[in-house]
Amino acid sequence: MIIIDTPFHISFTDSNEKPSSACVGKCKLIWWPSDINLDKMLCKKCAGEIEAAIENVHYKILRKHNNRLSLNDFKKHLPNLSKTDKALIKSYTKGSAKVGLLSLIKPEFAEKEKQGWL
Repeated sequence: MIIIDTPFHISFTDSNEKPSSACVGKCKLIWWPSDINLDKMLCKKCAGEIEAAIENVHYKILRKHNNRLSLNDFKKHLPNLSKTDKALIKSYTKGSAKVGLLSLIKPEFAEKEKQGWL
């Protein structure tokens, strides 16, 4: 699993590979090859331009481990999760299905996201 910090999001995945691409447009999300159309090189979230992702430029690794994600991984990096969010995350992390990519907006940008800023 890997947990990644970007300017506006914390991203979680059960994969332990680093992202390959990063949006340099409005949302600043990171992407793996399976997440983007390499022909268009446009972000699926904001239609911004995509570049090759560079660690410590486009993103920072908060944690990387060979285990799967757990609720505690989310709580450590997003301490104010609601009961609903915790239940949803538990449903994602139990069983045999793996978390492909879950990007959550940082709490300090939540209101701006609701207004369509991100």
